[in-house]
This record gives sequence, structure tokens and C-alpha cells, in this order.
Amino acid sequence: PINLEILSLAVDWRFRHSTLYAGTDRGVFFSTDLGMNWALFGQGLPRTVVRGLQILPRYRKLVAATFGRGIYQIPLSRR
Repeated sequence: PINLEILSLAVDWRFRHSTLYAGTDRGVFFSTDLGMNWALFGQGLPRTVVRGLQILPRYRKLVAATFGRGIYQIPLSRR
């Protein structure tokens, strides 16, 4: 994401076109085109500092650890 500090990264390799997830100081963003374009990710996730990301492929979830706002599990698409 342009003009945002990236604090954590995760890659979903389950599909031919992988998805990048970036934890920033303004929430989680995702890209499906190798980082050329980014969009805000995670309905219900606060726009806050995200210090850690972990993909749980077995459960189809992205776990986001925020600074002072808790840990969130966000469902990933099945494509």
C-alpha cells in the first residue's frame, strides 16, 4: 500500500494466483496482482496497527494481531 508502513506480511499460496496480505498502521490490505494494486481487507477489522499476520490454510482464516485492539480471525475465500 502506498504511503503506509508495512509491519507484517503473509502470502496465501493456495491458488494459482497467490494473494498478498500486508499488516499496516491502518489495518490489513491485500493484493492479487503481486503488489501492484492494494485494497482494504477484513470487514469488521478496525483500521488500526496490525503487527502480525498468520494464515491458517486448514481453517481458511487470516489471523491479525493488532496493537492494543486484540487478535482477529478473518475468513478467507475458497475461490
